[in-house]
Amino acid sequence: MAVIAQFQPLDRGIVSDEIPAFFIGRNREGFWVARDANGRIGGIFLLQNSAVSFAKRNSEPKGCATIFPSEGIELDLENRGNPLVAYLGSLMRFATRLRQQTAAFIGK
Repeated sequence: MAVIAQFQPLDRGIVSDEIPAFFIGRNREGFWVARDANGRIGGIFLLQNSAVSFAKRNSEPKGCATIFPSEGIELDLENRGNPLVAYLGSLMRFATRLRQQTAAFIGK
């Protein structure tokens, strides 16, 4: 079972309130997640570069700090990233179930 990072307030001695910060990591399905540290905006993406670009674009013109947690992260906000990822996730879960059912049927 994967460990999921909990979003905690950032230490003000490490990241300034003046600079937006984004958590960027993978969710349990393997997609990339970018989430503002303050919980205002986030998205799910196919590629890491897309998640980083989303963070940069949503913190212009100042730029942002990016935090890559070692644990997986799940988006707890509306997906403002790639809308097709939700469909891909559903298809991947369906394919996994179908594969498991087929393997169980063949095993009988």
